[in-house]
Amino acid sequence: MFLSSTVAGLPLLSRYREELGAVRHRMPLILVTHVLPTAVPFIRALARDFDLKAVVAIPYSYVESARAEVADVPVVVPEDAAGVERALLDLVLLQDRMGLPFVVQEIGGYLAPALVAGHRFENLIGVVEDTRQGHWRYRDIAESLPVPVLSVAESPLKALEHHQIGRAIVYSLERQLRQHFYRSLSGESVAVIGFGDIGSAAARALRGRDAHVVVHDVDPLRQASAWLQGFRVAGMEEAVRTSNLILGCSGYRSLNADILSCAPDGAVFASGSSKQVEIDVSFFFGPDGELSSRDELSICHCEGRRYFLLNAGKPINFLDGSAIGSTLDLVYTELYACTVALATRRITTPGLLGLSGDERRALAVMWLDEYAHAHRPGLVESSDAGARNVISA
Repeated sequence: MFLSSTVAGLPLLSRYREELGAVRHRMPLILVTHVLPTAVPFIRALARDFDLKAVVAIPYSYVESARAEVADVPVVVPEDAAGVERALLDLVLLQDRMGLPFVVQEIGGYLAPALVAGHRFENLIGVVEDTRQGHWRYRDIAESLPVPVLSVAESPLKALEHHQIGRAIVYSLERQLRQHFYRSLSGESVAVIGFGDIGSAAARALRGRDAHVVVHDVDPLRQASAWLQGFRVAGMEEAVRTSNLILGCSGYRSLNADILSCAPDGAVFASGSSKQVEIDVSFFFGPDGELSSRDELSICHCEGRRYFLLNAGKPINFLDGSAIGSTLDLVYTELYACTVALATRRITTPGLLGLSGDERRALAVMWLDEYAHAHRPGLVESSDAGARNVISA
């Protein structure tokens, strides 16, 4: 199974594994992830170095061709988010009965409800979490966590990915506008709901495509940040009422039925958040609504108006591969490093934790060497020796 020591398309992860001596930990691992072509090299790397028992696919980011590329690994494909939670719990309970220590790496905090419900997993030694929504779920139960949960969601390395995700969201948004409406973003009135890391990146990318952007955020500090960056700031109802395209990026249920009904006739809704939380999709299926769909576009006729929903309210950027490129390599490498830290029992303290600042800086040095310094020789002296010392510590 996947015997090569290099990871195609992920040079930083390959180098990190070489620095560790490409140790075959063989610790049992259960993985919850996107099964997309961009994820295949990472899944293969985990399968080489760990005893990868199963992959639970996120339903909205699953591609059959990607599954075929990791055919040696059992892949479970639930129908919805609730199914992901059930499938993960079943696998964890089964693995726990095997009597061997094991690790869970996931995206979305799907194991958090089982931990807070009092399930005792005698052999679970830790969890690695990728996403901010998952981080929030574990943060809510941080004081009662029985095992270490290593999160990369608020890592400064992960933050480097947000710019790429914001641009990926806007790319997919414009592609859908061109495909279904024969329009570009230039001149469009766009409301961005949520001005956090990803929302702000999307807003800047929208402005770069000559859209007229209005921002709403419940946090006055973020409102101030948006205004200082030259964006119009408005309350939720005004932002939605004055825009023909509404993009939710808050990470919460920001667009409920009352707010959605404020939108003008012909408004287009899209989500840049994880899962299907941003938009109350039941509004489009209400008793007064008539819904039809084609491809990634849903059309709702409600109270004499038409509304359009892109990708069924799921993250629009996953229509085109989400984040790609060098920052994805960096995030995958940090996830791998967290998994190794648990598998080697280097981190055993229960709670919501992460890699140290020194470890993250060492990864940043390696990333710069692979992607930045390699294209600009002689400009910056490499700190490779220092990075190697931290990694092997």
